Amino acid sequence: MSDSGKARSSSYGHLVARLDNARLKRDEPLAQYTTFKIGGPADFFYDATSTEDLAGAVTTARELGIEYFVLGLGANILVGDRGFRGLVIRNTSSHLKFFDDGRLWVRAEQ
Repeated sequence: MSDSGKARSSSYGHLVARLDNARLKRDEPLAQYTTFKIGGPADFFYDATSTEDLAGAVTTARELGIEYFVLGLGANILVGDRGFRGLVIRNTSSHLKFFDDGRLWVRAEQ
C-alpha cells in the first residue's frame, strides 16, 4: 500500500470512530439517492439528521483531510460509475425556507 493509501486508511479509521456507526455506510451505491438513478459507490455515506450532526460530519471530514460532498435531494446531479472517493453526507433535513433573492435556508431535524 502506498503512503497516501495508508494515510487515507488511517483517516477513514478515525472517521468511523467519530461518526454514528448506525448511520455510516461503507461502499454505498449512490444511484439510489439521485433522481437520474445513476452513480457508483461512495467510500463512506452518512445520513445527517440534525443541524449538529451535519456540522459535525463536515467538521470531522475537514479535520481528517477526507474529501466530502453534502448531498441534498439528489436532483440535478450526476455521479460517475466510479462513485466518490471520500465521504458523502446526505442532509435529510425537513425544514426549508426559500427567500425572494434565491437563497435557501435549511435546518436538519431528527
